[in-house]
Formats: sequence, structure tokens, C-alpha cells
Amino acid sequence: MWFAKFANSLIGSGRDIVLPATHPDYVDYEAELAIVIGRRAHRIDAGIALDHVAGAMPFNDVTARDLQFENPLWTSGKAIDTFAPCGPALVTLEEIDDLGARIRALPRRGVT
Repeated sequence: MWFAKFANSLIGSGRDIVLPATHPDYVDYEAELAIVIGRRAHRIDAGIALDHVAGAMPFNDVTARDLQFENPLWTSGKAIDTFAPCGPALVTLEEIDDLGARIRALPRRGVT
């Protein structure tokens, strides 16, 4: 499966997600862990790949499901303005013991 999230989709943590006027009932989201590339890389050895990673941060993959399934690349349902809230902070690899560790998410108090 391939899809893109472009710069127009990125917004900061706590900012409003603007639902498309024509498709508000089919919007869904998934919590993800974004790996942020910090240095340009091309055809590098797998052994030094993590040297190019700046860190990780929370990322919400917001999707208009009806638009997503109209196209095999899914981009039309994902690369929408405000559909990629992220943050609130970037955690560097020095701060992460195990990038492959399980992550447990808990809802914030008062937020459903």
C-alpha cells in the first residue's frame, strides 16, 4: 500500500482538523508514530540508516475514507489540508531506548 502526506496536510498538535465540506461523514483517523528524517540520504547502508533519523513523534493519520478508496494509491483521501496533525514534541533517538518497543496510548482526561 502506498500513499502520501504532503506539507499542506501537516499541522501542529492541538490545531483544528478541517473536515471537507463534501465528505465530513467519512473521516477517520489512526494514531501513528512518525519517524522524522533529519539528514538527506540516498542508497545508504542499512547499518547507518538510523544516523539519518532526527527522532520520532506522535502523528495522526486522518483520512477521508470515501475518497481514499476511489484510487489505488489512497493519496486523494489522505493528502488533504490539516489531515496530518503531529507533535507536540520530537523525541530524539538518544532519548528512546528501543524504537521497536510497544507503544501504549491513553486518552487524555476529558477527551473522548
